[in-house]
Amino acid sequence: MSRSVIRFAIPLLTIAAVAGPIFVVSPANATPIPVFTESFEECVEPGGATYSDDLATATGASNPIHVKVWTEPDPAANCPGWDASGQAFYVQWVSGGSFPDGTSAVWLNEGGWGHEVGVMSTEITGLTSGHDYTIALDTWTDDKPSKTSLLVRVTNGVEVTHIELKLKGRQGVQHLTHDFSALGDTITLELEGSTDTDASPVIDNIVITDAGLTSENSSSGSGGSGGSGGSSAESGLASTGFNAVSALLIVAGLIAAGGLALLARRIVRR
Repeated sequence: MSRSVIRFAIPLLTIAAVAGPIFVVSPANATPIPVFTESFEECVEPGGATYSDDLATATGASNPIHVKVWTEPDPAANCPGWDASGQAFYVQWVSGGSFPDGTSAVWLNEGGWGHEVGVMSTEITGLTSGHDYTIALDTWTDDKPSKTSLLVRVTNGVEVTHIELKLKGRQGVQHLTHDFSALGDTITLELEGSTDTDASPVIDNIVITDAGLTSENSSSGSGGSGGSGGSSAESGLASTGFNAVSALLIVAGLIAAGGLALLARRIVRR
């Protein structure tokens, strides 16, 4: 191989070694990392009376979901790591359409009978300040035909993100999502039933994923299986166009380029 060819090849190899990994591996396409999951399978079966041993929910679905509902003691949702108040019911799958995950869920009733609306709250740690996160959950309406909503509050220190996830009435499982940004390593997640109508949400399969450092937060929800998107009254935003993954790829490319250049020099000397 002539020296002129080698001199021409070295810059090309250097560019390929540096640019190649960056274009092939895009951090934006990386799989989101779950930081919190909850399917209520660890909840303790209450010792009180049940409201129903076989109640149809999602009554307009092709295969309604039949559940066993505990309403006593009040609150009846006794779940490790969660604080429950008001009409927070514990439900188990009986027959019909399946639960999204496992056989347990919670039902946040809209209040009534002299009781407060159902609320569930928990503290979640291990988040990264400045990262964007997505909360996703599966939910459906109880035995009432009306539409309703699920109120979600994410407390980031002094900032509270208010999210209203709307549910269509009588339909089957609806997969809803919403984005928020972390201002610290800990948040308080609070779920509350709505008093807008006589319908209430049944909730299962909560997942919070780390979307990493992004340049834009969409602040919008999405609905699957007949669901609809949410809206946010407040939302923090942490932005950057660069992250540690890109930096590592560039460093790796530079090291590879140096190795190729050294190899080419040895060939020339021979």
